[in-house]
Order: sequence, then structure tokens, then C-alpha cells
Amino acid sequence: MNALLSLMERRSLVNKLTWGFACLLALSVAIGAFSLENQWVLNAQLGQTYEADLLGVSNAKDVQIAYLSMGRTLRQALIEVDPERREQALAQTAQAEAQMHQELEELRPRIFRPEARAALGQFEDAFAQYKQIMDVAVTHIRDGRFTEAMARVNSPEFERAGTAAAAAMSVIIQTKEEGARASTAAAGERAALAVRLTVLLILGGVGLGVLAAWLIVQSIRRPLERVRTAVETLARGELDIVVPHADFSNEMGGLARSVQVLQAGARQIEEQRWLKSHLALLSNALQTATSFAELSQTLFSAMAPLIQMGHGALYRHEEEQARLCLLGAYADCTSQGLEPYFALGEGLLGQCALERAPIYLQNPPDDYARIGSSLGGAAPRCIALLPIVRSERLLGVLELATFSDFGVREQALLDGLAPILAMNLEILERSEKGKALLEETQAQAQALRKQAVTLEAQAVELEAQQDTLKGTEAWFRGIIESAPDGMLVCNELGVITLANPTLEAMFGYAEGELPGHAIEELVPQAVREAHVGLREAYAQSGSMRAMGGLASELHGVRKDGTVFPVEIGLSRLPALGGRGNNVCASVRDVTERKAAAQALADERARLQSILDCSPVNIAFVTEKSLRFANPKFRETFGIGPGDRSPGLYVNPEDRAQVIATIRRDGIAENCELQMYDRHQQIRDMLATFVPLNFDGEEGTLGWIMDITERKKTEVQLAQRMGELERFNRLTIDREERMIDLKREVNTLMEQLEQAPRYRIVD
Repeated sequence: MNALLSLMERRSLVNKLTWGFACLLALSVAIGAFSLENQWVLNAQLGQTYEADLLGVSNAKDVQIAYLSMGRTLRQALIEVDPERREQALAQTAQAEAQMHQELEELRPRIFRPEARAALGQFEDAFAQYKQIMDVAVTHIRDGRFTEAMARVNSPEFERAGTAAAAAMSVIIQTKEEGARASTAAAGERAALAVRLTVLLILGGVGLGVLAAWLIVQSIRRPLERVRTAVETLARGELDIVVPHADFSNEMGGLARSVQVLQAGARQIEEQRWLKSHLALLSNALQTATSFAELSQTLFSAMAPLIQMGHGALYRHEEEQARLCLLGAYADCTSQGLEPYFALGEGLLGQCALERAPIYLQNPPDDYARIGSSLGGAAPRCIALLPIVRSERLLGVLELATFSDFGVREQALLDGLAPILAMNLEILERSEKGKALLEETQAQAQALRKQAVTLEAQAVELEAQQDTLKGTEAWFRGIIESAPDGMLVCNELGVITLANPTLEAMFGYAEGELPGHAIEELVPQAVREAHVGLREAYAQSGSMRAMGGLASELHGVRKDGTVFPVEIGLSRLPALGGRGNNVCASVRDVTERKAAAQALADERARLQSILDCSPVNIAFVTEKSLRFANPKFRETFGIGPGDRSPGLYVNPEDRAQVIATIRRDGIAENCELQMYDRHQQIRDMLATFVPLNFDGEEGTLGWIMDITERKKTEVQLAQRMGELERFNRLTIDREERMIDLKREVNTLMEQLEQAPRYRIVD
């Protein structure tokens, strides 16, 4: 069973369903064939019973009646005095004999049982004696010798022959009736057996269907469960697992390979998160350094655990002297210490500075350089020399020696660290230059005091400008506070300085509560760290933009922690009044719009699925073209949107009748039509047409159902019902006729018994 399930798991869903439906179809065909065979056998048995037994009984009784009529008319001829009526009686005797011979000839091929054949022989022997005596009696009657004729008719030989013939025919009738009952009973038993076997086949088919369904469900559920477990493991952060079933060539294999793509993406995201978080930590740590020595110490302390660094040195480029100056080192184990200066082009360090290109040495010789500690020393696996460049200006060189090769993660960290380190070196350079300028500034202070008088005069003018600026600010503040969307302003540090009541209510804060909070408090926890860098970059060089539309989705966090979708418009404000670069953001809550859009998309998807899976032909037609057709319509008629529509109606007047009905009643419902399919075969259709306006176009929407097979079935059913009705009527007529004949025979027998007997005395 496990081997079968494993085999089925590799099959596509179409193959599984095809296999299951094929089994059910084969069983249905077997049940149908078995039923047809039993019906054919039962029809043959019933036909045999009717032809051989029922008609045989009818023929035998007709023979018996004709035989009795012969005796009755012969006796009637004996007692008649009128010659004319006597001749009529003799003619009736001859007619009864002819009728008996005709029925006997019809009865003869229907005699096939041994006992019936023996009885027929006895009847023919007895009737031969009976007929011989009767012929002699008729001759005597015609000669006028009535006494001799009466003696012949009343002789014991005549009575024995008649009794023997009647007994033999009764045996034939009884044998035929018993055969008919036996055939009917056998047919009933066969029908009961067929019913039992059909029930067993149906039960077996149900069992087989349940087994096939179980196998198909298990072959889908088991690999799906394994893939789901793998997805849950990936969701927990275990990104190094092996996704199962990726080698399958079916839908499950495609799903597993999609999960592998997500796994690769998650790994990249994890790498990016690791890189950004550590770059942010390094950037924050370096920003706290106030001197080059402190910068060097902070840099190496933060980098050492990240790249397994065993040695490091940071050199600053002194442009005026065209040399590299040592700022600080990490884990220097040489007894003489590092060289404090390197000229450009001197050694690998000077060459790296001269070419401004990184240099990597993999697996250097043991005597080239060593990394030491109190426990011993070892040769590094990799030595890297990285130029620190900012705006094509060389600021320094970083030298590193590690115990392991640089991986993708470490290389990306160094690539991201280089501009951060360059920026901090430049800041410290500017700080040093600022200190130098401070001395010059103090010297100029005296001169500035002389200008104080002039500045006081200018201060009055500045105060007036500030009053104007305050009025303008109040004017814009009123616009922001009355805006229908949420609006806020934050400074370079990400602190909210202004928020209108709409935004505070949107995020669940009281009026006036939000200013002073960090903008990151309104951002989901997962993206807060990345948001800091994005905000700072936008504050430096961003332009007006709108975010959170169809291409992407942004979320905000309310005070109670709930997350909701938003659209954001950003605008960088000019640095006025000493405020620095501020950013103005307009925020709109799009929760209801997102929900409405999702509901509309889900509804469209459901309607499309219904149309695609419908077994009914559905199409929308305008006066110019076919605008829409579901797969069933294209399969049936072989045309789709954009194709030229051939004549589909067998009778063109049907189309005119449909149009007239729509114009009169507004709908043409349950119209029976004849249409051509894609193979130009005539098909019976049941159609409903409704006028519809779609995207500004007037047209007709049609539902067309193929009822060809149903029509054929109705005709066949009507024919079979007619045949059954004729068979029942024939059987009833035969039975009524037999009953009437029995009554007539009984009446004749009673009349014969009651008739007076004459003896002729010579």
C-alpha cells in the first residue's frame, strides 16, 4: 500500500483523477453490460415462452374446440330432418375439421417436449380412428342410412377414439401450461439473480470508488502535509532545511520548488537583515567617536566578533604629506610594533592607497604574517586591504587579517562599512578643522563685537520677519489641522513636531499627545530598524513621492498595537528657521478600501471559477462580435472571443423567433433549438437568452445546454414503452380469447349433455 501511495504521490492531479474516473467508468460499463445481457436473456426467454408455450396452448385449445365442434355438428346432422340444414351441419363439420387441421399444423412446430410429442402421436392415432368412423357415418348420412350412421356415432369404438383424442390433447395443453409456468419461474429466478448480482456489483463499485478516493486523497494530503511542515519550519526561521518533493514533476513538485524559491528569498532577506542591523550598529557606534583613536578602537571592537578578525590596523591619508598615518591597531603581537607611516605605493598598504582598489591575500605563507595570543600563534587565512574613499577622495586604508575566508556576508559587511567609515573619518577631519577654525573665530570675536551695534539694528528687522514667519506658520498649521487626511511633520531625528487631530485620532492618540514621539512608533516593529535608514536617506535627498498604492502595501501601528494599511505622501520641507531638514507626511487609512477591493477581487474570482467550470455553454454576444465565451462554449462550438462566428442555427428562423421573444418578453427562456457544433453535427439545445449591458455595450447573454442525448433517450424510451404496451395488449387479448373459448366449450358441452338422445329402431 505504501509503495502504491508513493507511486501515486509522483503522479499529477489530472492522472490521479483520470485513473479514479476510469475505474468507476469501467465498473459502470460492466454493470450496464451485465444488465443489458440479462435483459436480452429475459426477453429471449419471454419470447420463447410466448411463441412456444402460450401460442401452443392457444393452438391446442383451438384444436380441442374444433375437434369437439366436429362431433357436435355431426350429431346435429344426424338429428336434422331438413336435408338443407343437414347439409349445412355436414359443411360445418368439414369446416371444423379444416380449422382443426390448420391449428394442428401451427401447433406441430411448437411441440418440442418428449411427453408432448408422445401425446401428439396419441392424438393423431386416436383422431385417425375417430375420423375413419366419422367419415363412414357421413357417407351413411349422405346415402340416407341414418340408422347405420347413428350406430357408428354411438359405437364404443367412436367414443373411445374421441375420449383418447381429447385426453391426448389435454396432456398437450397441460404440458404447455406447465412449461409456460416453468419458463416464467426460471425468468423470475434469473431476474432475481440479476438483481442480486447487480447489487453486489454496485456495492463493489462503491467500495472501489471509496478505495480510489482514499488513495487519491492520501496521495495529495501526505506530500502536502510534508510541504506544509517544511513551510512552518521555514516560518520559524530554520532556513537550512531540505524542502521535500522538489524532484516531483507534478503540481506538488511545483509547489515544493516554489517553497524553495521562498526559502532562497528568506535567506537573502535574512542576510540583508543581518547586514543592515550590524551596519546600523557599527554606524551608531562610530558616530559616538570623538577622536581618530577612539574611532579605531570602536571600529575594531565591533568588527572582531563579526568576521573572526585576528588583527587589524586603520591608517589615515594625509594629503599634504602624501602618506598614510597609523590611527590605531587591533591585536598587534609584533615586538617592534606597526610602522606609523607608509608612503603611497610603499608595500601592499601603500599600493592599495595608490590604486584605490582592495587587495586580498588568500592563505599567505606561515612566515608572511602571524596572529598571536597568550595560547600561541597561527598564520591568517585571509588578509584584506581596503581603501576608504568618499567622493573619489582617499581618506585612509583599513588592513584586516582573519582566521577564515571572507564569505558573501562578510564581504557585503565590508562593502557597506567602507562608506560609513569614510563618512566618520571625514566628520572627524572636519571636527579637527573646526577646532582650528575655533581659534580663528576667537580672534575674530573682537571684530564681531564691533559689529554688534550693526547686528542690533538688524535684529529689529529680523524680529519683524520672525513675526511674519510666525503668522505664516500659524496659517499653514491651520491648513494642516483642518485637512481631511492625517498629516504630520518630523525633524531630522525622526521626532514628530506637528500632527493634526485627524492623524492623532487615526493612530488612537489624544489630541496634542503625538508631538515629541518618534516617528518609528507609528511603523510596524518588523521594519522599524530599516525605516531609520530610509527616513534619514529621504531627509537628505528625497523628493515628493506617494507610497502604498497598488504596487506596494504600507502599514501603520496604532497606540493599542493594531496594524492597518495606509497610503502615505511624503514631501521634504526646506531648512528654514534653524529647524533643519523636516519631512511632511500625509497619511490616509485605506482599511475599508483594501477590504472592499479584496472582496471585489474574491467575488470576481468566484464568478470566473463558476463560469470556467460550468457544464453549460455560456456566451455574451453583441451585434458586432462574440465578446465572451466560457471553456464549455469554446469546446462545443469551436469559437471564442475574436473569432468569426459561423452560422450556428440549423433553422435561421429560430434565431428570428428568439429575437422576437426577447423584444416582447424581455427574456427567451427554455427555447428548444437545433444548432451546429464544432464538427458541423446537428445538436439539440435548450437555451435561455437575456439582454445585457456590459461595459457600455448592449448584447445578449446566453445559457445553452446540450440535450441531444436526452432527446435520443426520450425517443428510445417512448419506443420501448410502445412495444411493451403492444405486448401487454396482445397478452391480455389472448387471455380474454382463451377465457371466452373455455366458456363457449363449457356451454357446448352442457348443451350436448342436455340434448336428447335418439335411438333408431329398424
